[in-house]
Amino acid sequence: EVAGRTIRSLLVDDGKLITGTDSGIFCLENGSFRRLIMTRENDIIKDVFALHRDRRGKLWVGSSKQGLFLKTKSNAPGGIEMFERLPEDKEVCSIFEDKTGDLWVTGSKGIYRVTPDEKIKKERLEEKLGGVSVETFSACVYDSDAGVLWIGTGDQGLIKIDKKNKVTRFNQKRGLPRNVVTCLFLDRENTLW
Repeated sequence: EVAGRTIRSLLVDDGKLITGTDSGIFCLENGSFRRLIMTRENDIIKDVFALHRDRRGKLWVGSSKQGLFLKTKSNAPGGIEMFERLPEDKEVCSIFEDKTGDLWVTGSKGIYRVTPDEKIKKERLEEKLGGVSVETFSACVYDSDAGVLWIGTGDQGLIKIDKKNKVTRFNQKRGLPRNVVTCLFLDRENTLW
């Protein structure tokens, strides 16, 4: 069922491979894929760009057309619902969890921080970035040890905002092969990939 689909996100969860695709979420079990997770209304979550299991065991799903979803009940059919507190942004590109347990969600209208108690705060970056459109954000990670927010963009390269709000840009002029950064990864040693 996954053949011919565009795989946009991968998650290894309890030894199983979960794929986010243009036509839904699939799980590889016993050598074959089965559709996983539908909404309470039996709608399929499509165009899945981000999958993340947080440290509390909750499964977060980001769709590029339907917004942010939260799996609330394990193994319960229809146990997923839209995360209602992110209503203004229906395009989710990435989800990252920092060491403090905050989730950083990149959407077409900005970057949002979701706290462990599921309160949401939209990061106000327009003034700090001086002219960079938030619509270009494609990924972000937050290094809580150093207090640095890294932002990947669709056309302006990589942006670093340190704890003193100093902005540094990395683009083709500064060594990137292209000005498109669609994925970021912060490893255990706090090295950015």
